[in-house]
Amino acid sequence: AGGIVAILNPLAALLFPPLLSIKYLSSETNHWLYFFQYSVEFAPILAISVILATRRLPGNLKYIITVLFIFINISLSLSVPYNDWKRITDIFKPDFYYNDRTRDLQRAIKMIPPDAAVSADDNIVPHLASRDKIYQFPRAIADAEYVIIIVKDEYRGYIDDFRRSPEFNLYYKLNDVEIYKK
Repeated sequence: AGGIVAILNPLAALLFPPLLSIKYLSSETNHWLYFFQYSVEFAPILAISVILATRRLPGNLKYIITVLFIFINISLSLSVPYNDWKRITDIFKPDFYYNDRTRDLQRAIKMIPPDAAVSADDNIVPHLASRDKIYQFPRAIADAEYVIIIVKDEYRGYIDDFRRSPEFNLYYKLNDVEIYKK
């Protein structure tokens, strides 16, 4: 859709290269993927570009193209293989927000002093956002005094290396929540 819009609206073509370079030159591989929030910056440009591009079309063609564009986008959104509708509908259930893992995590976070520098995985970082020094595990540990993680398969290699590190020792473990202290 972006390529067609860029042809119909050359101004949009000027906006895409900087966004694409930020996205694909990032060292964070999640930024390269289209099914995380890292592609959201394209949405307003595409929406405005479609409106501006279809305004130039004659007569009923602009309405046909607009409806076709909307239909194609909805169809593609529903057919993305990474849509996990069970997980999406789970957000409407109370257990999604407060479950055993959440209780384990809250208990673990209370064990870390409020002024301590912490490295945490991406699911925990929002719970620690008010701290002065918070780093995202496994990319940054920096001067973290504590590391708190939820053990997941995607981090297995990092976690195994980390467990062997002489710099940190296991401080607390409850189910799949672990805290390491320097």
